[in-house]
Amino acid sequence: MLLLLLTASVHAYPAYFVENYANGCTDHPTKGFGEHGKPVQDKTTTFSLTAPGAAAPAAALCPGVAYELSVSYGAQRRRTLLTASVGTLGSAAAGGSCPNRAVSDTSSATFTDTLTLPCTAKGPVKLVVTSAAGVSDTFHSATTSMPLAAAADCPPSTCAAAAAPAAAAARATPAAAATPATPATPAAAATPAAAAAAAPAAGPRSITAGSGCGAGASSYGYACAVPAGGGATLHYSNGGALPDNACTRTAPKSSSSSSNDVHFLLAAPVGGYVGLGFPATRGRMVPADAVIGYVGGATAQPKVSAYHLTDYSVTPSATNFNGGGWASSMGAAKDGGNTLLCFSRPLQAPAAAVAKSLDPAGEDSSSSRCSRCGSSSRCSSSRQCASSMLCCSSSSSSSGQEPGPRR
Repeated sequence: MLLLLLTASVHAYPAYFVENYANGCTDHPTKGFGEHGKPVQDKTTTFSLTAPGAAAPAAALCPGVAYELSVSYGAQRRRTLLTASVGTLGSAAAGGSCPNRAVSDTSSATFTDTLTLPCTAKGPVKLVVTSAAGVSDTFHSATTSMPLAAAADCPPSTCAAAAAPAAAAARATPAAAATPATPATPAAAATPAAAAAAAPAAGPRSITAGSGCGAGASSYGYACAVPAGGGATLHYSNGGALPDNACTRTAPKSSSSSSNDVHFLLAAPVGGYVGLGFPATRGRMVPADAVIGYVGGATAQPKVSAYHLTDYSVTPSATNFNGGGWASSMGAAKDGGNTLLCFSRPLQAPAAAVAKSLDPAGEDSSSSRCSRCGSSSRCSSSRQCASSMLCCSSSSSSSGQEPGPRR
């Protein structure tokens, strides 16, 4: 099954490329993906790197210095994918294999970060940015290259401080000087793609087993819980009783699920609409079967409906308030800073318009690349992929109205 969360602010943009197509730490789109058109060179994007305490941006960079990095898009707000050929970006994923890559899921006219160059830095530092203003906006690409400054032009830094004890140790033990320790190769920092290649590739996730499943995996009583991107978590169980939690308690008693259903709950740190859908094509929002809901209004009552989406606008004709015969036990609730959306559906749902059959084995009908937020794999047999989750969440406030054209 292809899971696609359908909401106002879609977890796509440059992050969509990184999570589903990037193979190396410096990869950027070279063609269109999803609704995004082929990248175009953007002359409005500007870069600046400023040393701590400096009054003006640097014209050349010094090893060992942490620079304030700014990427400006003028008046347009965009999301950002930024890579550096050398150095570490402050907002790179902690503990990840790509310290030189930053991805922002927040739209802004200026993206700010820090770039710290290693003491072993060699040659010019190349910065590349891909940005997009919306889920259907053409990717915008810009590049700059900064030379390294002469040693005499660089201030005393941590590089000099680190070199002093090493030199003292060499003088104290001349025997060691005959067989000097091999310094850390700068190639690892210059080509972080090598680190990414060494990381094991994640396989497709079955809805019946896999990491994220087991006792205590879900705080809402489901068998499994997996990160869904943007701080959201998808909880699910294949069969069994409907879990009892704040969300399922809001579901109408007249719309009960079966013990043979797959039960879903999405917990997203947002205040607007949240949705979970099953599209016909991976990475496309339509056509799709979806459940979309929110908690709002003066009484803070949940409002959840099933939809057959044929366009990016959600119209009354696309709505099935009773679940459309394929979704049941639909509910929504607030839990701290999260909005919860829950529902159930059978593996075989003839009433569904798009995803009539879900395969718990997690395989894809076209042997095409299956993807989940943060990982990818290639499936092998003639069934739909049960683990390909492209997850998005809304950051907009709930209006208390039926969701309209909110891309």
